[in-house]
This record gives sequence, structure tokens and C-alpha cells, in this order.
Amino acid sequence: MADAPFPGQGLRVLVVEDLADASETLAMLLRLERHSVWVAADGPAALRLTDECDPDIVLLDICLPGFDGWEVARQLRSRPLRKRPLLVAVTGYGRDCDRQCSAEAGIDLHLVKPVVPEALVGLLQRFRQTVARPMAGAERRLRSGRRQARAGLREVADAARVRSIVAQAAQVAAYRLALRERARDLHRRVADLVDLSRHHIASSQSVCRRTRDRLDTIPDDFFAGRALCAARNFR
Repeated sequence: MADAPFPGQGLRVLVVEDLADASETLAMLLRLERHSVWVAADGPAALRLTDECDPDIVLLDICLPGFDGWEVARQLRSRPLRKRPLLVAVTGYGRDCDRQCSAEAGIDLHLVKPVVPEALVGLLQRFRQTVARPMAGAERRLRSGRRQARAGLREVADAARVRSIVAQAAQVAAYRLALRERARDLHRRVADLVDLSRHHIASSQSVCRRTRDRLDTIPDDFFAGRALCAARNFR
């Protein structure tokens, strides 16, 4: 089972221990030092809680139900975790071959029970000062950089949208200008046609006046003679 984390500025610690008395005692000690603590009683629960709590340190017993602590360490080291936790074996196995198995499984420290509480507290304190806090600062800087990058991408996207809108507005303005020029050209052509029509009308009127004037100058006896000739031909 997992205990809710104690609020504070300490580390995130996962205790993997199948003996309830031992895990509760160790968890109480760590909470007094203002660390956030989770407790798992077997190997599968340890893997599941690692994904949930993202621990800074895993205090790992070796003799566990399900599969042993070495297998837990091997699986944790093979996973793409967000950060690499410090794996500390806290076990009754103290032979050289046991230490060698811990090192091969990816465990960083091998402590043999019973562990002096002051030594364990000092270990976590040194880890927090030398590793965990700089890593947390780096993660904060990384998150800040990501936020700045996202803000920069939004600015780039906004600038691209503005450029697109400006380009579309320029195209609309060019289209309107082309329409205006075509309208002016049509207006000039219509004006030219009107002027040409007026010229033709004036010419026709001039021809009509000249014709009328010519007709007015013909004497009446000319028409009488023409009429007499036409009557004779008719007969």
C-alpha cells in the first residue's frame, strides 16, 4: 500500500519493505525529517508506485514477495523514467556476492540491516544537498525554458497569422485597384463611343442640310419638265 506524502521541502522517498513494522518505523523516521514517503510491500507495487510518485530515493529490501529487490532495480533502470532515482538496498544480505548482485542490478548503495537511523538520515541529507536540489533547479529551468519556447512559438504563429492577413489584405487591395482600372477603361471606351456616335450624327445632319440646300436650289421648271417626260413615257 502507499502512504500519502508528508507536505514539506524534503525528498520523495519510496520505501520497499514487506515487513509492516520495519516499513512503518522507517517511514515515521523519514516523515519526521519532512520527507514525502510512499510504502510498497512487494516488487510489483514498488514498480507501480515508482510511476506514480516519481521518487528521488528508493530504499529497497532485497527479499520481497513477487520478485526480489534486484529484479525491481533492473526493471527500474531499464525504464525511461523522468529522473533517475537513487537506489539504496536496505537488506539483511551482507555477503560480497550480495553486494556484487546489487551493483550488477543497478543499485547505487548497499546497506546491511540494522541501519543506524542517524546514518540513513545523514545520507538523505547529503543527497538532497548535492544532487536533488540542483536537479530540481535544473528541472525548473527546463520547465521555464519550455514555457518560453512555447511562448516564442505562439509569437511566431501569431506573426505568421498577421503576415497572412496582411498578404490577403494586399491581394484584396490589388484586386480592387484592378477592378477600378477596368471600370475607368470601360468608362473611357463608352465615352469614345458616345463621341463617335455624336460625330456620326453631326455628319448625318450636315449631309441632310447640304442635300436640302441643294434641293432648294433646283428650279421648279426642272421638276415640271421631268414630270412631263415621265408622262410621255408612260403613254
